[in-house]
Amino acid sequence: MKNLSILLLILISTSIYGQEAQEGAKKNTMEIMDQKMKEHTEKTKAQWKYNPFRVSAAEKKLIGWLDPNSYISSVWIGDVLSKEQNLTDPNWQLDKVYVFYSIKVATEANPISFTIDDFTFRMGIAYSADIQLLGYNGMSHLYGTDIVISDYMRINLHFDFIWDEKLKFRWTPMVHECAHISGDYQGDSGFTEEGKDTIPDLGIEGMMFELFYNWRFFTFYGGLQFNYSRPNDPIKNWVTPYATLFGFHIGTDVRIPVWGEMNFVTGIHFGMNYDMIRIIHANDDETALEAVSETRAWFPTIVIGAGFEFDRYIVSAKYSRMRSKHVISYTTYEEKVGIDFSIFF
Repeated sequence: MKNLSILLLILISTSIYGQEAQEGAKKNTMEIMDQKMKEHTEKTKAQWKYNPFRVSAAEKKLIGWLDPNSYISSVWIGDVLSKEQNLTDPNWQLDKVYVFYSIKVATEANPISFTIDDFTFRMGIAYSADIQLLGYNGMSHLYGTDIVISDYMRINLHFDFIWDEKLKFRWTPMVHECAHISGDYQGDSGFTEEGKDTIPDLGIEGMMFELFYNWRFFTFYGGLQFNYSRPNDPIKNWVTPYATLFGFHIGTDVRIPVWGEMNFVTGIHFGMNYDMIRIIHANDDETALEAVSETRAWFPTIVIGAGFEFDRYIVSAKYSRMRSKHVISYTTYEEKVGIDFSIFF
């Protein structure tokens, strides 16, 4: 009987130890699998460590948030304080407009990039399209209750030289700007000789140099722009109504952490453009265009904003005064105030 008890004890112990060994082996297998999955995940991420369509959280600060030429998508809703000076034709019926708004779609793509220690070089392109609209209260105006005034587009090829994600120098050897009149346009005598309605689309090219520096809560930036495109195209009988021959700008953004990913953000942007403004004459059948007068002068740009930043989103109040980038009102200043929703891609 004693031997039987000992045998049962051995069998029970062996069973318990066997179960523990199996559980231990199972645990080790799971740990090995977890480790392999982790290594596979890290290896896969390393293959796409750099996303050419997205900037890092640090590099996001090396962009001028309030710069009108920055490639930041946004939706603006507000009022154009200078609307009577910008849209002089009575057909606009401004008394029936209940809202002004604009939609800007913009992004950058930097497919060529390499990093050596703290230095990063990138080559890429950028695109933005800014569409300005009017919303009418309870009336159908031409094609609907909301109409497009015009659009402004900007495309560039750039080279970025970045040090430690705190200092960036951008050389843009080619930037193309163009603006087009929409089908809703009613006419503006600002560009044309009296009695004429022809306003050619805008298309100019230039070069830019920009410098950005981030220090703690502050981002400082500035830049220069030169125009090198031909003002006239005799083959197409095309004359540009305006062009920025030379310009410079400076600005600063301030980001103060509030809570978690939320920052209070504010800043100011100031620029000066030496612009060429032309009055365009068209013949009776509008097959030929010529500039009947030309003015060259300095025109300032100022933008002020304040709001809150949530990761890559900014909700803010903005005020701006500048020469409009839309061809229908470039002969006058455009003064705007409203709410802006911005997103950094």
